[in-house]
Amino acid sequence: MAHAQLTLNEFEQIVKGHECILDDVLELGFNGIRSAHVPKHQSPRQRYATKEYLLAMTEHNAPEGQVRMELADILRQNEGQLGMVFELWNKGIRRNKDFVDKGAAANAGAAGNSRAAVEAIMGGVIPNAPTVAAIAKSAVNGLVRKNPKTTKATQQYLNNLIQHLAERADDQVSREIEERELTVGSEEIQKILGRRSGVYVYTFPMCLRNVKMIDPDRWLYKIGKSDSQVLKRIKSQTTGMPESPFLLRVYTHKSLLPLALEKKFHRALLAAGHESIRTLDPKNSLRSGPKEWFATRLEFLDEIAELMGCEVLSARTVSAQ
Repeated sequence: MAHAQLTLNEFEQIVKGHECILDDVLELGFNGIRSAHVPKHQSPRQRYATKEYLLAMTEHNAPEGQVRMELADILRQNEGQLGMVFELWNKGIRRNKDFVDKGAAANAGAAGNSRAAVEAIMGGVIPNAPTVAAIAKSAVNGLVRKNPKTTKATQQYLNNLIQHLAERADDQVSREIEERELTVGSEEIQKILGRRSGVYVYTFPMCLRNVKMIDPDRWLYKIGKSDSQVLKRIKSQTTGMPESPFLLRVYTHKSLLPLALEKKFHRALLAAGHESIRTLDPKNSLRSGPKEWFATRLEFLDEIAELMGCEVLSARTVSAQ
């Protein structure tokens, strides 16, 4: 690591008694982390601690020499989206839209997640958002599984990378920043949505903090439909809950009514083994258990929408980095 790692506890000790400083970190968001802008009102030591914490949380030593060559060969042999994104990334392409235009991914969110995984593997860049870090960790785990005969040095590099990605996925400060940005994204969707109907996807912060299924990692999302106003429907379902929901997607179709569209989504999810929460937890009876909750990924939902010709309404969420 180029910068000394400061744990959250160490960081909190340095800024103890100065709650505004931790708020500064959260308000910076990931753009602030990238540019390492630190509030001026902090003391020199506090500013140093803030900057070192943010920088250390974004770095991991990049592979060199034989290890880098072996990793490039592994990615070239990958026949999935990760391999296609790597080939374009290796040619200098960086914008998510360009990956989509060249057929490497169905949408910007999927492209962004694969790009983040490639940049973690080849550049040692740890994704800022915990959810993206968890997805990248899952991709690296897949490479390790499928390539058991790699050299010891490459195995060690990948195992260290998995550890760094896991640390980011569990980092409390990063989670709070991500949740603030998800809140902003959810509000953006709500502004655009108005009175439109369709299939909606939302979740709660606690669901994003806890992976429901692993390898590949999946989270719980509520996937339902509204024939009139999506926002009114979601509000009726979440009133009284301890947390406000994140509205992440709304899918609409030119000819399919919301009910028909919802059924197609649910069938596709069940066929792919992305079971509903009632199926995953035997204690939830079919009559009393929560409905329409699935252990899945936004990328998978976007792929389903793409195949059905849906219009996808999303916001600047972590999946679109």
